[in-house]
Amino acid sequence: MSKFDLKGALDTLDTLVHGGVARPPTYERKKDYALGKTLGMSTRGVGSGTFGSVKEATKISTGKKVAVKIIPKKNVEGHEEMVYKEMDVLKGLSHPNVIQFYDWFES
Repeated sequence: MSKFDLKGALDTLDTLVHGGVARPPTYERKKDYALGKTLGMSTRGVGSGTFGSVKEATKISTGKKVAVKIIPKKNVEGHEEMVYKEMDVLKGLSHPNVIQFYDWFES
């Protein structure tokens, strides 16, 4: 089996394991963030709001501490565009009193 065939087979297996739902293309970026005990820290809630919560995490590739906003899809169903607009606004902000937006991923 070639490397290409193996990747296709693994992608198919991954889809089957996850209830027939393929993972979004941005899912791979999730692997660069450690929540909880992965890097010896406890999972600590930083805050919560109407749509989700914010957790402390570490970006593995840089070792930098970050905040990860977790928004369950069911909480924004029908309002997904609002989330994308929020991300666009945050990407354009640069202020010492506003957390910098680095990345996003879907799972």
